[in-house]
Amino acid sequence: MSEVRLIDANALEKAIEQYQIQWSRNREYDIAQWDCCESILAIIDNAPTLPNPCGNPCNFKRPTGEWIMNKTSPRGRNYTCTHCKRISRNKSEYCPKCGARMEVEEE
Repeated sequence: MSEVRLIDANALEKAIEQYQIQWSRNREYDIAQWDCCESILAIIDNAPTLPNPCGNPCNFKRPTGEWIMNKTSPRGRNYTCTHCKRISRNKSEYCPKCGARMEVEEE
């Protein structure tokens, strides 16, 4: 797997912790499952982060791209992201694969 995805690790940790809280209220939770959640939280904490040359996470620049209509598709209209080349049946504000913000649409 060579693709890099930007995720909100803090939100992911919070979701897992909320799951654990709800789980602990249930009398039939399995300690092995609890330990698995703890292991996942440790993996998230120790995961490498992308270097940020600006030093400020607010200055991270999202890649940009365009949806280019693929006129040769036998299934009808579909679009290709100019940043990662993913093919999508719908034009959206962001590419679901690489997260590039779509600025200019070309028909």
